[in-house]
Amino acid sequence: SEQFGTGIGKILRIQADEMRRKRRQRAQEKGAQATLKMMLPMVGCIFPTLWIVLLGPAVLILMRPR
Repeated sequence: SEQFGTGIGKILRIQADEMRRKRRQRAQEKGAQATLKMMLPMVGCIFPTLWIVLLGPAVLILMRPR
């Protein structure tokens, strides 16, 4: 930095800004991956239970002897 006539403080600020930007980008990528990972438990556990609750009474009515 001294060879080019710039202060070390300016270079450190630029590097710190770049590191913050990269860290923020990694956090956003991990957040997007977490959304995909949460879909499997939702589809596998929550939706079947919801279908049972919603369709259970209709199935019981249809299975009732006439």
